[in-house]
Amino acid sequence: MANQFAQGGNMLQTIRKRA
Repeated sequence: MANQFAQGGNMLQTIRKRA
């Protein structure tokens, strides 16, 4: 669960930075 949460946060940050 923690791993999935960390991965999701990283992906979200990447998308936000790209936006």
